[in-house]
Amino acid sequence: LLALDALLRRPDLELLKAQSGTEALELLLVHDVALALIDVQMPELDGFELAELMRGSERTCRVPIIFVTAGAREAHRIFQGYDAGAVDFLFKPIDQHILRHKVDTFVELHRQRQQLASQMEIIRANEELKRRILESTQDLMVVIDLEGTVRSLTRQGREQLSSATGAPAIAWSALWADAAEATRCLGAAQQGEPCRFQSRGQRLLDLTSCDWDVVVSPMRDARGRVDRLLAVARDVTELRRLNDELSANLRLNETFVAAVGHDLRTPLNNVVMSAELLLSQASEPSQTRIIERLRSSAGRMSKMIDELFDLARARLSGGIPVHLQSDVDLTPVAEKIVAELATGERGKALEVTRVGDTRGRFDPDRLGQVLSNLLGNALRHGQSEGGVLLSLDGSAAHEIVLAVTNRGQIPSDVLSCLFEPFRRGQTRTGNVEGLGLGLFIVQQIVLAHQGRIAAESNDGITTFRVVLPREGERESQRPASA
Repeated sequence: LLALDALLRRPDLELLKAQSGTEALELLLVHDVALALIDVQMPELDGFELAELMRGSERTCRVPIIFVTAGAREAHRIFQGYDAGAVDFLFKPIDQHILRHKVDTFVELHRQRQQLASQMEIIRANEELKRRILESTQDLMVVIDLEGTVRSLTRQGREQLSSATGAPAIAWSALWADAAEATRCLGAAQQGEPCRFQSRGQRLLDLTSCDWDVVVSPMRDARGRVDRLLAVARDVTELRRLNDELSANLRLNETFVAAVGHDLRTPLNNVVMSAELLLSQASEPSQTRIIERLRSSAGRMSKMIDELFDLARARLSGGIPVHLQSDVDLTPVAEKIVAELATGERGKALEVTRVGDTRGRFDPDRLGQVLSNLLGNALRHGQSEGGVLLSLDGSAAHEIVLAVTNRGQIPSDVLSCLFEPFRRGQTRTGNVEGLGLGLFIVQQIVLAHQGRIAAESNDGITTFRVVLPREGERESQRPASA
């Protein structure tokens, strides 16, 4: 503990030290921790047991864990550590440069997540403010006779104008700056059809500076005939201002996400280059495995950064841009993705079928991203038995259908919001992976192709189905959003 404290201490970090697994668990339940360095052998509660307890708690399940041990480099112990949810496994004596680099990376990621959460909290606060203002808005209610004369005009019952009380008659059209639109809606309501219009700047009752959203509805007598009209006007001036402010905050948030992703690329590239250098110099199989895991982790981080960039593009530009090419065959695109996934052990369960002509006008790189995400999700989250089936159906004349099917059930409450950003799923081992942007980005790419995507999960079978028109419109090269 003293050695690690001396090695890692710096002014911008708070280091928490625990003498046992029980003491560590107590600290984790109190503090927001960016990274846990856990010794495998500890009194009372060993490192593996502590990791299992952390993964079982909502507060600590996402804390990255690096196991530290002076024990033997036995494969089953290493696998036990990764099964417990570790991101790495370091053996003593520890290389101080590698340790510092790992700690710096996870601390920086934690800070970026905090900043992103803070921005999201601002957006939620603005939404709550908008809701409260809407609830407290005082609506203007107007009762009009069939001749277009206002018989009563109220605002929360405080202002009453009526010919019965001797107040001068008010023409309906005189209340609104857009008198022609007000008269048109009045005529529609007199015929029994509700009508809606918006107007700014009433000429009476000191309402000239307001924006109003007005709905005019017919009122019927006991025999069902229209005898009066009711207009309800809501002051939407503040709502429009808040919407503009919310849009500005959202744009600022997405710009921030793009900037964060850009700034993370430099240290990540350093990690990748360092890993490649270490791999070329490694002489022991154990060293090679550790460095390959480091490189694999950097690859996952690079994918997260790419997702952040795509999210920023989708939000800032109204969708993800695609570059369509003529006569693109989706079969070799799919075969390439399957071959890449098949390099891992899990890829052995992949099966591909094809029917008909799979050529069309597409962006092959973006659709490769779609297939990689859907197949990767099916392999990670689906049941281990049964495998994953990718089918390409080009039998229709004007569209191609891609379907990814695997064993496993998605709960109905999750299925309804599956394509929303930052919705993260658990793997078969219970670990939470990624930023939860993959399916959102997949949907945006499909929409940019003028296509559609849907998911269904019934009787233990889950299928993602993508329908793509063969010849997208020229406008489809521009961003599209849901």
